[in-house]
Amino acid sequence: MKSKIIIASVLIIVLVSCSIRPSKIEYGADTCHFCKMNIVEKTHAAQLVTKKGKTFKYDAIECMLNDLQNKNKENIG
Repeated sequence: MKSKIIIASVLIIVLVSCSIRPSKIEYGADTCHFCKMNIVEKTHAAQLVTKKGKTFKYDAIECMLNDLQNKNKENIG
């Protein structure tokens, strides 16, 4: 019985840690994936996450849209 609880706990931890979601943007430290400028404005920042969980951070929605032209849209999560 105890081993079933341990296995279930490990399985839940693995599943939760593999979820695909945006990561926190560190304003003033992170740079835009497209134009390489620092991301400082919370109102303009954007983020794209692939199906594999890789995140791309942008300082403006325009940078994200321009970068989307070069990406396979089938891979976006």
